Amino acid sequence: MKKLFIFGALVIILLCAGAYFVMNTKITYKDGVYNASVTDSFGDLNLTLELKDGKIIKCDLIAHDKEGHVKDENYAKNSGEKNYELGQIAVNAIKKYPGMLIESQNIEELDAISGATVSFKQFKDMVNEVLKQASGR
Repeated sequence: MKKLFIFGALVIILLCAGAYFVMNTKITYKDGVYNASVTDSFGDLNLTLELKDGKIIKCDLIAHDKEGHVKDENYAKNSGEKNYELGQIAVNAIKKYPGMLIESQNIEELDAISGATVSFKQFKDMVNEVLKQASGR
């Protein structure tokens, strides 16, 4: 019984040590410019991240409608007042995501802005894809 207890304690210690090691291993990123894009029924999002010294120093996120036009102050203008209002909420929120990422340096710390939650998920997925590319994993 005593041997079983000691064995169990050793297993727990090894698991904790392994978890500590994994959680405290810093991922390094190669300097460079990385791109990702996604297309859905509303158009596409294009992400460009520039990394230097392991930090995100530049982030561009450009949204296009289904016809390929940049989503700007004219997006959804001809779709009725309510759709225009909703479209502009999304456009303005999308513009904030790059600055939020540069400030926090961690996509997992960011929250979606109401009105652009689908775009945020796409942004988050693209950032994770780009960081994976930059880490060489």
